[in-house]
Amino acid sequence: MLLLDRSGGPVLTTYLMLSAVVVITGMLIVHWRMRNQALHEEVQRWPAVLVGAAWGVMLFLIAITQGGSNAFIYFQF
Repeated sequence: MLLLDRSGGPVLTTYLMLSAVVVITGMLIVHWRMRNQALHEEVQRWPAVLVGAAWGVMLFLIAITQGGSNAFIYFQF
């Protein structure tokens, strides 16, 4: 961690590091653009089809990530 041991291998692949940078950059851009707006006011201007598609994508992503054997830490106690 402090570069004292030179024999350690990389923990993350280049793909994982780049995907993290892309996601964090995207979140920073969205937060910067929305700093003076309320989310519910912005979403009210969207077409209903776009709002429904966003809900559908979020539900689909939640559904496909279920089933992992690693439970959230709060559920382990």
